[in-house]
Amino acid sequence: MDVVDSLLDAPVLWVCDSSEISDQSLLERYRQLLDPVELARLERFRFASDRHLFLVSHALLRCVLGRSLDREPESLVFERGVHGKPLLSDPAPSSVPLSFNLSHSGGQAVVAVRAGAAAIGVDIESHHPGRRFAALAERYFSSEEVRALRAVHAEARSERFYDLWTLKEAYLKARGTGLQLPLGDFGFSFQGDTVLFSAKAGLDPAPWRWRFWCARLAGTFSVSVALESGPVVFEPQLMRMIPLRESVAISAGSRIGYSR
Repeated sequence: MDVVDSLLDAPVLWVCDSSEISDQSLLERYRQLLDPVELARLERFRFASDRHLFLVSHALLRCVLGRSLDREPESLVFERGVHGKPLLSDPAPSSVPLSFNLSHSGGQAVVAVRAGAAAIGVDIESHHPGRRFAALAERYFSSEEVRALRAVHAEARSERFYDLWTLKEAYLKARGTGLQLPLGDFGFSFQGDTVLFSAKAGLDPAPWRWRFWCARLAGTFSVSVALESGPVVFEPQLMRMIPLRESVAISAGSRIGYSR
């Protein structure tokens, strides 16, 4: 089976913990994978921790796409969409294009890949229990999401906040609009382990075409995926990778919900 063909049914999520990578020779090899635009962006970060995460996450992206397309990772050429979403600008050597998305938070990076031109978005967020969730929800969430969050037990409220936040970000990233869509004009709810999506009239011409998946990794990260025209039920394959070194299949700490 072709590598791309294996991605047709459901996406693969490639996860990397940047804190595990300190080998300077390996980090230098990552720098050699990046193009001049990426290197310039890397140098603009003020803090070493941010430079490290950017370097590792972009090496991860190149290695994942290179593996999926049977290409050398340094040969890939990127361009950016209207709102900054990265795209492959050089034609893929396969009849089936790839859709992909990158997210990182708290030292973790994740790349989502699927075959086909339909959109994909992924978001990962590290849990910070001390944040002012009520104020953030009032500002960014739909009224239905705010009410549902208030009903969650206080000890579980931070986790549910990040579940909802990553779902919203994954949808925005799949749409490729950035923050052009008001966050309060669409929302998510949970019925058991089913994720339900709703949007104000006119915001999305075909909301029924979207599929969602939400889980937690190692108990301290929420991660969500949005698929355009995805399978009615999908379960991403999770892989942990150290770019240019190794990869191994993993499991989510707990699956929170998915579209049906």
